[in-house]
Amino acid sequence: AFSPDGQTLLSGSWDNTLRLWDRKTGQEIARLDLLWRVLDISLKPDKEQKEKWEVVTANTNSTLSLFAFGSKELLQG
Repeated sequence: AFSPDGQTLLSGSWDNTLRLWDRKTGQEIARLDLLWRVLDISLKPDKEQKEKWEVVTANTNSTLSLFAFGSKELLQG
């Protein structure tokens, strides 16, 4: 999933990670190791702070998880 400004890519994987990527350079910016595999990702921009967004993942253990993104960090929440 792309960030609202299109500059950052968020990927979820069967290796139990969420990763942030710089779209221009292809470099990994941040990585969050999870306890489950990610099936799908959805992003929701923060209406008041454009640099922040909420990330929802659908997981292989039949759960949804909510994470916060801001300042090029993934914060488990």
